[in-house]
Amino acid sequence: MNNELSKLIDMKKSEEEIETNHFIIKDNILRFDHLTLQLSNISRIYAGTKRMRIPVMAISIFVLAFGTIRFEGLRWISLIIMGLTGLYIYMVYQRHQSNKEYLIFQLNSGDNYSLYFQDAEFLNKVRNAVEAAFNHKNMYSEINIAEQKIIQGNHHVIHGNQANLNTGIQQGNTMHSNNHEEHSSTTVGDITDSTIHHSTFGNQNHQKNEQPVYDWPVLEANFKAVITSLKNEDETKQVNRQVLKAVEEKDAKQFETIIKMNRKIFTSNLFLNTASGVLAQVISTILGIR
Repeated sequence: MNNELSKLIDMKKSEEEIETNHFIIKDNILRFDHLTLQLSNISRIYAGTKRMRIPVMAISIFVLAFGTIRFEGLRWISLIIMGLTGLYIYMVYQRHQSNKEYLIFQLNSGDNYSLYFQDAEFLNKVRNAVEAAFNHKNMYSEINIAEQKIIQGNHHVIHGNQANLNTGIQQGNTMHSNNHEEHSSTTVGDITDSTIHHSTFGNQNHQKNEQPVYDWPVLEANFKAVITSLKNEDETKQVNRQVLKAVEEKDAKQFETIIKMNRKIFTSNLFLNTASGVLAQVISTILGIR
C-alpha cells in the first residue's frame, strides 16, 4: 500500500521534458536543440505514458483539512478546502487519463528526460533507433518528430578510392569510385529495413572484414565500477579483472574470448544487476543474445 501511494505522490526526482521537433543520433550522443545526452550515460529507456503523480502539496493540504474537520469552528472551511483539493486531484487524474506518449531517458545519475510523441507507433520506431545506436557506435540518424520520419544515412555522395560507407538504412544513395583509369558508378535506392553483412557490390571491389570497434574508455570505466561493486573475492570478480586487463590493453579478441568462455557469469543476475545498461548491451551482442 505504501509503495502504491509513493507512486502517486510527486517525488523530488529531477525530470525535464525536452521540447523539440527534431534531434540527431550521432555516435555516442543524442543532440537536441538545447541539450546533448551521451548514450553511455543512459541506463534505461521507457516508452509509454508517464506515471501519474499527485503533488505532495495537494496531499498535505487535504490531510490537514481532514484533520481539522472535527473542530466546529473550522468545519466548513475544512470541507471547502477538502472539496477544492479533491477537485484538483480529480483534474490531475483526468489529465493523466488522456496523457501523451513519451520516450523517457533515465540517466545513470537518476535524472529523467522525456520526449513527447503524438503517435505510439512512431514512438516505438524511435525507441528502436536509439536502442540500435547502443550497439552501433558509428551511427548517424536524424529523427523528425513533427513529420514522423527517421532518416538514417540517406542521400550520401562518396568520391574517391577505397571509400567506406556505413549508413544503416539506405534510400537514394549514389556512390562513385575511381580505380586508376577505370571509373564506375553505382546507385543504390530503396533498401529499407534490411541488413547486409559481408557483401560486395560492383566490379573490382574488395571485401574487408574488420574487428568490431569498442569504446575502450567507456568499457574500462564500466568494468571498474562492476569490480568495485562486487564485495566478495570470488570467481565472478576474478573473471571481471581478467576482462578489465584485456580492455585496458585494447585487445578485442581476448576481450571477446573471456566473455564467451564465461557466459554463465556474464548472464547471471549478479552481473546483470551490477552492470550498466550500456555494458549489458555490449555483453549481449558478443554472446549473440537479442
